[in-house]
Amino acid sequence: MRAFIFLDCVWIALLLGFSGYLYHEGSSRAALKEDAARIRKELASIQIALEKANREESLAVGESVPFSVYGKYLDEGSNRLREKGLDPLGNAYGNQPSVGAPRVPALSVERLRPVVGPDFWMPYGVPDLD
Repeated sequence: MRAFIFLDCVWIALLLGFSGYLYHEGSSRAALKEDAARIRKELASIQIALEKANREESLAVGESVPFSVYGKYLDEGSNRLREKGLDPLGNAYGNQPSVGAPRVPALSVERLRPVVGPDFWMPYGVPDLD
């Protein structure tokens, strides 16, 4: 009888541990999806900032624009974005093209690949990681 109770406790502990693992996996995927959505929203803000910088700074077509230039024109976004030019995963947005869609940081695309596909990033530029 004692062995039976002990084995029941072991099985319950294993099941609770496994369900905790599944919960953690699901919650981390959800957090990554939220980060991906934030990056898309920030890319829209960066695109507006680049358009403003183009008008104010008379940038050349095809010019690579550093964050120090387009960052001045960011009206929206977190302090992390406006002050440091970092995405929610801590990767720098870096230089962006003066005309066209801003690019997603390569490290962020790689990190978020398990939860969002390449179509998610359209119309923004995605580095070729293959």
